[in-house]
Amino acid sequence: MAFSNENKLLGDNTTYRINPNIKKFTLRDLGFNTTNAGNFLYERSLDVNNPYGNGIKIKITFKADLSGFKMSIVTGNGMQKVNIFKDDQHQSDVDQVRFILNNLIEREVITQA
Repeated sequence: MAFSNENKLLGDNTTYRINPNIKKFTLRDLGFNTTNAGNFLYERSLDVNNPYGNGIKIKITFKADLSGFKMSIVTGNGMQKVNIFKDDQHQSDVDQVRFILNNLIEREVITQA
């Protein structure tokens, strides 16, 4: 998936954009790690009972120059995208994703389109 100024998660109706006030130090404060390419990667399990487990994860990556980002919900090994919005079975995962994304909105990293 290519970097873009706007993104939405598989199955979600909400589109998110990069906030013009985004800062690199805010990404580091929020737990983003710097990749070898200089990009900022946030990868966390959505399982609140076992955050270090191998369950469904959210992955958010910002380009090094903060001009684009991509985000997805993936399996534990990161190889396949998962649609957690299709049924009520993943309601706790949806709640956790909303919590994470609302935190990014409050910290002026992204905005809702």
